[in-house]
Amino acid sequence: MEVTPKDLKDLVPNPLNRIDGVHKDVHKLRLNNLKRNLVKYGYKRGFPIILDKDLVICDGHHRVEACIDLKMNAFVLVDEDAKVEDYAQIAASTQKWNISDFIKAAANKGSQGAKIVEHFMEKYGFSASVIIKIEFGYHIRKNDIIEMVTNNSLTFSDIEHTKSKLQHLRDCLALLPETNEKVIGAICTLMEHDRYSPEVMIRKLEQVGGNLLVASSRKHYTEQLQRFYNHGSRSRKIYFL
Repeated sequence: MEVTPKDLKDLVPNPLNRIDGVHKDVHKLRLNNLKRNLVKYGYKRGFPIILDKDLVICDGHHRVEACIDLKMNAFVLVDEDAKVEDYAQIAASTQKWNISDFIKAAANKGSQGAKIVEHFMEKYGFSASVIIKIEFGYHIRKNDIIEMVTNNSLTFSDIEHTKSKLQHLRDCLALLPETNEKVIGAICTLMEHDRYSPEVMIRKLEQVGGNLLVASSRKHYTEQLQRFYNHGSRSRKIYFL
């Protein structure tokens, strides 16, 4: 069904929309790219804005905003069975959303867990994904994280303990020449061991951390960090792999 920009203004945004769920500079870039394509190619009928039975936008917030700005007609599809959460999951699987997008959207809705993650992101400089994995285990899947965020079941059992782990991770990275996501994952893998000692790791990294070599996988970084952790220890060695 074709609708005018005036009609688009009457549509109801959903609480998980990406316009509210991303940083302003990212939103502006996406919107500008979309506008250029709409001007160049026109609005294609096969790319409709999806609405549920109450005319809540399930998918297409950027298209709505772009068409209103361009004073351009758009096509909408009303799906009686559409659910906002389903389209959010679909968007995530096609890389339209990342974990931080979901966190931002949930925080805008008042989720306490999402607000805590946002605070930790700002304070410690880690991604939402790393922060959540620090709390729930580094092998938690992306879909499980999204489900926790969208269902408002993201809770922290001991915030002070989580803070100490995030600070420890920062302290470790400060002693290493390489600080990419694989290195972060490797340190987090070691931290999950029940006999892991943050004090021992810091002491060993102060001694040999500068010897970390660039590796192609998290496993290779974990192997190196395991050697660092056990460096000089004749007993009490821990094997993390």
